[in-house]
Amino acid sequence: MKLIFPTTFMLIIVNAAPAWAIDLADEAQRIFTKVSTSVVTIKTYDAKGNPEAQGSGVVVGVGLIASNCHVIEEATSIRVIAAQGEMAAEWLRKSPGLDLCLLKAEGLQATPLPLRLSHSLKVGEPTYAVGNPLGFGLAVSKGLIAVVRQAEPYPLILATAAQSPGSSGGGLFDAEGRLIGITTAVMGAGQNVNLILAADGLNALITKGTPRPPIPLIPVPERRWLDEAEVMQRSGNWPALEKLALDWSQLQPLSARPLVSMGMAQYELKRYVEAETTLRKSIALDEHHAFAWINLASVLENLGQSEEAERALQQAERLVPSYAEPSRRRAEWYKKQGKPAAALLQIKEAIRKDPGRSFMWEIRGKIEDSLGHKDEALHAFAIALRLGSADAEVQRRLAKLPVQSDAVNGAAQLTVMTDAGNKDESRAQLVVGLYDMQLGRLAQAEDAIRKAISLAPDSSEAWNGLGSVFLKTMRYAEAEDAYTKAMTLDVNNLEPLINRAIARRARNKMDLALDDATRAITLFPQSEGAWKGYALINLDLRDYARANSGFAKMDGLTKMDADYLVSWGESLVGAGQLDAAQKVLQKAEAIDPKLARTFLSMAKLLGRKGDIEGALKYENRVLELEPTNVHAWSGKGYALMKLNKLPEAIEALETAVRLDPELNNAWINLGEAQMRKQNFGRAIQALEKAIGLAPAAMDARLYLAQSYLSVRLPLKSREQAQKLLDKQPDFVPALSLMTTAYLMEGNDTAASPVYSKLKTLSPAAARSVRDRAIAGGLAGAKNLLE
Repeated sequence: MKLIFPTTFMLIIVNAAPAWAIDLADEAQRIFTKVSTSVVTIKTYDAKGNPEAQGSGVVVGVGLIASNCHVIEEATSIRVIAAQGEMAAEWLRKSPGLDLCLLKAEGLQATPLPLRLSHSLKVGEPTYAVGNPLGFGLAVSKGLIAVVRQAEPYPLILATAAQSPGSSGGGLFDAEGRLIGITTAVMGAGQNVNLILAADGLNALITKGTPRPPIPLIPVPERRWLDEAEVMQRSGNWPALEKLALDWSQLQPLSARPLVSMGMAQYELKRYVEAETTLRKSIALDEHHAFAWINLASVLENLGQSEEAERALQQAERLVPSYAEPSRRRAEWYKKQGKPAAALLQIKEAIRKDPGRSFMWEIRGKIEDSLGHKDEALHAFAIALRLGSADAEVQRRLAKLPVQSDAVNGAAQLTVMTDAGNKDESRAQLVVGLYDMQLGRLAQAEDAIRKAISLAPDSSEAWNGLGSVFLKTMRYAEAEDAYTKAMTLDVNNLEPLINRAIARRARNKMDLALDDATRAITLFPQSEGAWKGYALINLDLRDYARANSGFAKMDGLTKMDADYLVSWGESLVGAGQLDAAQKVLQKAEAIDPKLARTFLSMAKLLGRKGDIEGALKYENRVLELEPTNVHAWSGKGYALMKLNKLPEAIEALETAVRLDPELNNAWINLGEAQMRKQNFGRAIQALEKAIGLAPAAMDARLYLAQSYLSVRLPLKSREQAQKLLDKQPDFVPALSLMTTAYLMEGNDTAASPVYSKLKTLSPAAARSVRDRAIAGGLAGAKNLLE
């Protein structure tokens, strides 16, 4: 929220512009007429031709334009709008160390403006700023030179001529129309004070300067071959998979993976000889590809080469000993060969290695049933269902469970009966518990996981699962303890380390949370979960540089969902990288066009960029999705206020404080809007409420001091101004208010030292206070020394 400095605190005292104001307006118009044909509007566009930014520029040579680098340096293309019309421009060079760049526009017919060097400038000398504020067209504003400070390589100037977004790169001129400098930035803490780059550096920029950097080429993103292949594999679209794999292998002829997909498709299409040839080619490229060996085994089994098929499975097991798939395939083969006992041993081994696959429990249930093991079959089918099986036979058998057997008393009390003992039973209970947790059945999940721990107290996985239940039920201290226990049982288990960081973050133990997250990315640099925790914790700590590096690493490891992209966008906004943030938020919006959080962040970003209309559109989009979103109502009111639509702004902000009477920001915005509407009594009520909620809110105290002064309550105004000065003794707006309040009380003696300090800090602000006080009939102001 930007502060309003007391350039309007005498709203009641000054009711009409004095005669000299008309003369100054004529002078400003004269300067504008003289120089405006040599001031241009600059528009920039991205690679797709979408508008990116807008600013101003000044003609300093034949076809040459000076502007701020921040206006044009991210652009793919640049257009300038001059008196003669619109044309293309290119970036030629920049001044090292300065926000000053030179453009060239072929065919530009505009007279270069004469320069005036800084050594001849006087503090208090009138100046005129000409640019295109807010994109409404060229405009002129008058001010004074406040400071001329010597700096390297060229002096810097502070002037009071009003500036707005879009003015950057425009010109500051003296009373003869000579160019004093290039407008660069609004000083947010000053009283309408703006930073100007002196004209001294323009000659050097025109003749030499540093050439613009080359435009980086953005590579075309790689097609997601593997993702597409997996979709086709799951849907059983084998002809399409074969075609995809052919195209993939042509682009990546030395990669084994395309050939594995092609061989799988040929196998499913029953072209076994072709499949064998293709899979052997893949193995020749990568003999360590376990999945290629497994698929080759299936092909060889169908070709009647059982011994070769078994050797292929053994090779896959040597490459990945924890791989469950070789045992699962043997179980299928033995089942077809009428060897159910051998098949059962193999499927048990497969489940021991990977107990979370529903289809493995389905196979086991069918094998147990074929052996007459009804109870064991029912247990297996029940677990398959809990793991998401859609097999109709599984559902039918479980529906008959109470009639056929007493072995299972309710789905939540399943006990897996295996020959491997308590550990296999514990793992099965853990899988059931984790599945319940995924479905939101947290009480059942906790029961199952506690049963898993009772069966295997040394299971790191089970303690980690219990911690996750605690985390979801907001029992953060218990979660932290459970994750710590899991880590002591298995120091190489990454999940409890990441999860403990999340629990500690929830407990606001940020230093310990950051230690865990940093350790996780150090030990497991390819873990997306580790980088996710690291990024979010640093975002909470407002260490945006580290947060952005974490999000960037995540983006390289996985496809980020919309919610994490919004967090990344917020981090980029915090770092001031507004264009990058906008691209990330647009990507989030494309993924999930109904995520209100995206729109709130986009509104905040556009507000920072000065696009108030754009910000308002996004606030309204939030309210379409969530009509009671208090932050959207507050943001909408603030945007309407900045657009000077005060009645609508007040209505929106009153809705916000009705929805949440404790939302301090909405009360401050409401107070500011009422003050601008000159409803000072209501402004005072809102701002007193805001200060009651947040006593440290300096903007609320400033607005309150202004409002009290406007209703001629100088003592109340001074009380608020003094609290501001207690925090910032050199705060120019508070000194201005304090001086005026004393003058309004007729206490010239008290006003004098405050005015002297104000004059030392900001001669322009002091002069403005004195002139306004005199114009408002405060006689003591004449005794203040100019």
